[in-house]
Order: sequence, then structure tokens, then C-alpha cells
Amino acid sequence: MNSFDDNELFGIKNLISIVFALDKKSDTNRLIRTFERTVKIFSSLDRKAQIDLTDWLKDVLVKKYPGRNQEVSYLVQLFSKGEGDNMTYAIERLFDEVEEKGMEKGMEKGIAKGMEKGMEKGIAKGMEKGMEKGMEKGMAMIIERMLKKGKSEKEISDDTGLPLDQVISLMEHFSQNN
Repeated sequence: MNSFDDNELFGIKNLISIVFALDKKSDTNRLIRTFERTVKIFSSLDRKAQIDLTDWLKDVLVKKYPGRNQEVSYLVQLFSKGEGDNMTYAIERLFDEVEEKGMEKGMEKGIAKGMEKGMEKGIAKGMEKGMEKGMEKGMAMIIERMLKKGKSEKEISDDTGLPLDQVISLMEHFSQNN
């Protein structure tokens, strides 16, 4: 169906060609132009084809825009009456509202996702810092006990496996906080 251009489809002027034209993927402006052309052909279709097209159109729009039944019903009503100008305005309004809602949902999802990732990173970083401080404090307590037992800086370094300069730094940090 995408291999036919709109002029070919509308030149055929039957139910199937109209359905193909409306079913093509397109932007809002092209879809509005397609609806306008369809309204012009609609009156030339026999009554059964008009009913079939109207029913198909309603089914497609209800599925595409769930929760918008009132707007879709109004749009289909305008379509079946051949009110192209009013229908064009109704389509534009429907698409604008749907696009706006989509943007809002996208923003909400983006913010939620960003908050979630930020929280995860923040918690991980906080845990890491907490663990470092806890390890530092624990090591300082061990060094303090070893000093009280008369161990030298070199012995503490050998027993803990910490470099001598780190042992000295922890001892200085501990002595400043006492």
C-alpha cells in the first residue's frame, strides 16, 4: 500500500483506496490533508461503503487514542457529515493534546528515571564514603590499642600491613581528634 502515492489512491475513489491512504504512516499535516480529500470522496461512496469506512475509522482511532472516545466520536461524526473544515480543526486539536500528553509523560518518565539513577549513584557513593570512614576509624582504634600496648610505628605497620606513612597519618589524625 505504501508503494501507491496519494494521487493514485484518491484517483481510484473506492473504500479500499481510501483505507490504504488513511492507513499510511504520516505526519499530522499529511494525515489532515488525507482526511480532507477523503471527506470529498466520502459522499460519492455508496451507503454501505460509507458506514464501513466510518466504522473502520472509529475503530482505528479508538485503538490509536485510548481514553479519547468522546473526541474520536465527534471526529467521526464530523467526518460522516462531510464537515471537512470542522473535522480538520478537531484533528489538529486531538493531535496537539495527544502530543502534549506524550511530552508530559515523557518528561515525567525522564525525571523519574533521572531521580532513580541519581539516588542509586548517591547511595552507592554514600556507602563507599561511609565504608572508607568506618575502615579508617576502625584502623585508628586498632592502632590506638597497639600504641597503648607499647608497639612502635614500625611494628604496627608490620602487624596491620599498612605502609608506615599511612600508620603515621592515622596516628596523627587520631591524636588530633582526641
